[in-house]
Formats: sequence, structure tokens, C-alpha cells
Amino acid sequence: MTATVSGETAHADYVVGCDGAHSAVRRLAGIGFPGVALADQWLLADVTADWDLDRRGSSGWFSRDGVFFAIPMRSEHDDAWRVMADAEHADGDVLDQLRRLLVERTGQADAVLREADWTSVFRIHRRLADSYRAGRVLLAGDAAHIHSPFGGQGMNTGIGDAENLAWKLALVVQGRASAALLDTYQAERRPLAEDVLRGTTATTRVLLTDGAVGRAARAVTARVARLGPVQRYATWLASQLWVTYRKGPLGARRGPRPRPGDRVPDLVCRDADGRRTRLHAELRGRWAVLGGDGVSLGEPFVHLAPERPLRGTWLVRPDGHLAWRGDTPGQLLRWFETTLRTGRAA
Repeated sequence: MTATVSGETAHADYVVGCDGAHSAVRRLAGIGFPGVALADQWLLADVTADWDLDRRGSSGWFSRDGVFFAIPMRSEHDDAWRVMADAEHADGDVLDQLRRLLVERTGQADAVLREADWTSVFRIHRRLADSYRAGRVLLAGDAAHIHSPFGGQGMNTGIGDAENLAWKLALVVQGRASAALLDTYQAERRPLAEDVLRGTTATTRVLLTDGAVGRAARAVTARVARLGPVQRYATWLASQLWVTYRKGPLGARRGPRPRPGDRVPDLVCRDADGRRTRLHAELRGRWAVLGGDGVSLGEPFVHLAPERPLRGTWLVRPDGHLAWRGDTPGQLLRWFETTLRTGRAA
């Protein structure tokens, strides 16, 4: 394939469109991006601010005229924040408008938004690509799905796309797997994006619905959201550490847990030299064989001995999900060779 990147011509076997919501790669590949607008104009800015907000979590205010959110960001002096608010009209300087809305909607008359490193005006959309692949063109991140920022799952969903696709594409490009393996990318990731879109859409509608019903729902939501168990659940949900691919072509719906497709915890292990390490630190683009005395697969496999003994041998994918579990090296090799050839679990 031939692509023009920043005015230069590049030749590649595959192209991955990671070029955002207005993806040129998606458009040129003829992949549809259906969806709807969920809300009108929003103002967004990364600012330095002087106020007494708790940086251990985000803050939000709900008024009759709209909402205002403040999210702490890392900085040397702990004064960096991302602020956002809905606005009927987004005319003029974004920072000036946010300063006015800050006072009107939060009552924080002494708060000061000093400088903005970046500002944006956007609409909240819900969109999902018809397909994540068109031949040798693939999509990831916002090029494949966009949704409301409420819930904070957009970045994690995009990162999950990348770590799922990277090892599969690497094997195909290296000639170690057939192109059929790339079909498992959409099969595993697109259903997750659908779930995320449903969740963030529901949250947006609760937060932005007008009238008495909307105000009542927001009041209840605000009280419930202060509860410790609810905050812990929301954090766990947004982390996406619960994601499983057991219903996909490389997973298994039956058997002992974790099942193929499930994320494997970051187990404490010993490497071949007896050094204490952790599973996720040893992956780094490699597969991990846990247990399995006598199994010798060479690169790109790393052999680890979990400190807590496992039942049988486990094969962990480079993205941290369980690929296979069984009892004999022969079964493992057959699974690996068949899966790379057909794109389906043996």
C-alpha cells in the first residue's frame, strides 16, 4: 500500500488509522461511521487554576443553566486542571466563557482560571465504525468509536484497541500468522466499544436531561456518587480491567477460571534465573508461559514460574489475556499453530 503522510510517500503492507474522529483513513477506506449527536456545544480547556478543590477526585456542579466539571491533571505545582461546560452558544474566547460559567454555575466567586494551555469547542457524539477492517486498512481509537467523555473511558478504550491489535499485526507482518488472525481484532474489540457507548450515552442523558425529571435524577446521582462503594465500582468500571474476550473466536465460555479470553492478574513469578518479577512486567510484546516444566518455545516466549502454583500450564497473550490452559506441551503447540493459521482457537 502507498500512503501520503505529512507530504511524504510511505509504502507499507498495512495501514492503521489512528487519526481521530474525522479520520481520513476511515473515509478513504469507505468505512461508514454512523451515529448521532447527544449534546450541543461544549467548551473544554486545560488550565492553571487557583481554588480550594480536592485534587483526589473530579468535581462537578449542576445548575438550571447547565453543568461545569473540573478534573485534576498532573503538574509540577498541582494547579493544572481540565475544565468543561456545556454552552448554548460557543462564541468568542473559550477561556473567558469558562471563567464566566465558573462563577454562574459553581458559586466559586474567588476561583481564578489563570491561563489555558489548550482549548476546544466540541459536540458530544455517539458513533461507531461499521467495521474495524477493510482489507489491509484497520482502525483504532477515536477513528473507530467516539462517545461522551462522561465516564472517562475513551482513552482506555483506545489503548485497549492498540494493545489488542499490535501483537496480532506484528505476527502477520512477520509471516508467523495468517491475515485471518486480524479478523479477531474486530471480533474482540467492537463489542466492547458498543458496551462503552451504551454506558456513556445513558450517563450523558441523565446528566443533561432538561426539566424536573432531569434535575431529580441528577440530585439522586450526586448523592449516590459520594458513597465509597459506588466510587470504587465506578473506578473499576472505567479502568476496563474487567474486559474479557471469552465470547470471541480466541476465547472459551466454559472451564475453570480464568478462561481463555479473560485478563490474567499481575501474578508474582520467578524468571528462568530465579529472579522475582511480575507477569505484566515480563510481557512487553512477548507471550508468557506460566508453569509448564519442560516446555521450550524460544522467542517471543518468556517462561515464568508463578510463586503461587497453578493448575496445569497457562499461555498468556502479549496483551495480558489468557490464550490457553492445559496439561501438555503438545497441546499448547497445536493450539498455537492452529490459532495463528486460522484465527480461531483450536
